[in-house]
Amino acid sequence: MRTGQFNSIGGHLGNMAFMSRENNEKDMENILKQHQIGKTQLWEKFIDQFARIHGKEFIYEEQTIENFMPIFYYFLRDPRFFDCSALKGDLSIPSFNKGLLIIGGFGVGKTDIMKTFETLFKRFDGLRYKMFSTPSVVNTFESCGTPEDKSAFFKNMKTGTILLDDLSSEEIASNYGKTDIMKRVILERYDSRLLTHMICNFSNLEMDVVQTLQDLGDRYGSRVYDRLFEMFNIIVFKGKSFRR
Repeated sequence: MRTGQFNSIGGHLGNMAFMSRENNEKDMENILKQHQIGKTQLWEKFIDQFARIHGKEFIYEEQTIENFMPIFYYFLRDPRFFDCSALKGDLSIPSFNKGLLIIGGFGVGKTDIMKTFETLFKRFDGLRYKMFSTPSVVNTFESCGTPEDKSAFFKNMKTGTILLDDLSSEEIASNYGKTDIMKRVILERYDSRLLTHMICNFSNLEMDVVQTLQDLGDRYGSRVYDRLFEMFNIIVFKGKSFRR
């Protein structure tokens, strides 16, 4: 991909930015300078890391680039984030202070992209996050044998920035009683004002993002539904599955 293609998206929606965005952009500039990485270098590192992790090249198609751009700009704190077509600014006011809620069909690259950035940012203070698949989180909780184990589990889920992958695919946890682990984790992270990212698939064949959000509300309750819009920038990945 040519560097010039990153400039195809126009100016930002300044009136939609939060007051603290300017400070966040300066913080991000300092982080990137500290690690001696710019936009071009981040792109090159992403492409190299993507191939290393997944054993395949990143697919250069108009739709994949459209899906990718808001993620790239978000981590750079680049104002062009606010103009990305995949960002649903009509559903949740965009902000660099919010995490990412990425919604899309099966096999469109949601997890692959975020796994690549997770690996790439492991040594980047201020950018790193830890990915957890929601079924694995449930399995870990169910393996807790003592109250101390459970306490350590929830402490771990409230540490740093995390990404919850495959949201709503998990079962209700069973460990001396039924517990909706993801509901508790999301609410506790909200109360602690911790940055969180999430990935989920469309809940309907029509690929209706509004219906998917409503279904998340049905799954986790109205308190979680109400907080989704305060916690997350909503990104919608479009396109066909690459697994076909």
